Amino acid sequence: MRELLGWPTWVIGSLLILLAASLEGCYRRHRQIMAESRNNPLFIISARWGIGGDANKDVTEIVRAYAVSGSVKIPASIGIFRDPYPQVTKKLTVVYSVARQWEVSVKESDNLVLPEPHGQEQGNLVGALFVGGLTDAESKSLGIYKSKFDSLPWPAKIALGKICKFGISSSTALQIELGPDGFGFADPKKTVSRLQGDGFVEDDVAGNLTPKNPKLIGAIVSDWEKSGKPR
Repeated sequence: MRELLGWPTWVIGSLLILLAASLEGCYRRHRQIMAESRNNPLFIISARWGIGGDANKDVTEIVRAYAVSGSVKIPASIGIFRDPYPQVTKKLTVVYSVARQWEVSVKESDNLVLPEPHGQEQGNLVGALFVGGLTDAESKSLGIYKSKFDSLPWPAKIALGKICKFGISSSTALQIELGPDGFGFADPKKTVSRLQGDGFVEDDVAGNLTPKNPKLIGAIVSDWEKSGKPR
């Protein structure tokens, strides 16, 4: 057949060649984009602007808006993040991931530059446990857990460390161990209640405590313990 749909066969053949070339170009570009994404998967998990503890403002979306081509460079200034706590020096604390999870704090008037140079990171949040990366849902959960963990009183961090170490702990036995005759904490029952209320642990009908998310919570506790258990 010399014609198809009224067009000469050579015209149709030429169009098919051009279409195939265009599809091949799109496929190569898609592979290039995917490779770039894998090689530089910068993800801003959370960002806080304030003076520490509970005195922080969530500025995650602001920092994410400055993430361009897999990097961030932004001054930690009231011009960008406003001034929720006037007349005191604030800091910008960002939890981010580049294959692993990292946390960096930048003092007011300094610049936040991400990713940090390899080998010069301020602190490894979860070590080698997540070399393979996390899902988006896990990354968000990690940021939430880390923020809550930072605001825990020191006795609660110690208690959580003991629960994570053994994987399961009797609530009664833990309270006795933490109490005045054991570890010396004045109100161990309140400590356990705080961990339950913040979603770090859950208990069964027998009163046994287990980490709610052993993978993420265990990594955060492990990093805190390696850093010397700061108060």
